[in-house]
Amino acid sequence: ISSLTSGLLTIGDRFGGALDGAARQFSEAFDQGWSANQFVSEMRKKGKHIMGIGHRVKSINNPD
Repeated sequence: ISSLTSGLLTIGDRFGGALDGAARQFSEAFDQGWSANQFVSEMRKKGKHIMGIGHRVKSINNPD
């Protein structure tokens, strides 16, 4: 139980937190009746990142 609890407690803005943001964004898009293409287009127009895609720290240039 303690290992499960400690794993769950690591979820936050830096590790695993993108899921909350992604759910919020997808829910808002669904509520507006957007298709997936419309959602991506709107996010690009606004210059916003789609949560849950990519990684804030890790990249091709910083794979550590």
